Amino acid sequence: YYRAIADRVALVAISQAQRRQLPDLPWAGVVHNGIPVHQYPYRADKEDFALFLGRMHPVKGAHLAIQAARAAGVPLVLAAKCSEPAELAYFQREIRPHLGGDVTWVGEADTAVKKDLLARARCLLFPVRWQEPFGIVLVEALACGTPVVALAGGAVAEIIADGRTGLVAERPEDLPALLDRVERIDPAACRERAWRFDVAAMVAGYEAVYAPLIRGADCAAA
Repeated sequence: YYRAIADRVALVAISQAQRRQLPDLPWAGVVHNGIPVHQYPYRADKEDFALFLGRMHPVKGAHLAIQAARAAGVPLVLAAKCSEPAELAYFQREIRPHLGGDVTWVGEADTAVKKDLLARARCLLFPVRWQEPFGIVLVEALACGTPVVALAGGAVAEIIADGRTGLVAERPEDLPALLDRVERIDPAACRERAWRFDVAAMVAGYEAVYAPLIRGADCAAA
């Protein structure tokens, strides 16, 4: 579809990772997604649980989050969308049998619950198993002063400063060791990093992309 309209449009990628996946498309630039950082509650003192927040799908890795948290001896809270047939099937097969004790299921979180969980968690656990082009939940965690423990892939490296605002592993079996170290990450550094992805930064990015395209169109019309 995009190749079919390539002679009439210019595309904006939401990450360098997305752009690399389809290098032959007519990219005009890269602008990261943004959030209103000031609307997210910053909290420096954290509670003793890791958080998985997303949707119930194998590529999101909720089963890996359970394995990693249990191996590290860290309580885990799972909050995720689970309403479509594939999501429900994955939940019943891979998640429900492991609930209880140190693994708590809260279901799909609304905005208020999501922000509260993100602010209180010792870390966000993001064991993604596909080349996710962005991952807005990573920025939401940073805005709350919450570090991220993630698997490498997609745009993770563009959002998380490894060793400063989170810890990134190459393999699922490396995640438990990172959960043991994540408390060394400074919540203030996470919040500071989040401002790079504020709505104002996103708007400025799109304006920077649009301006030369508009000037070019004006010249062509003239």
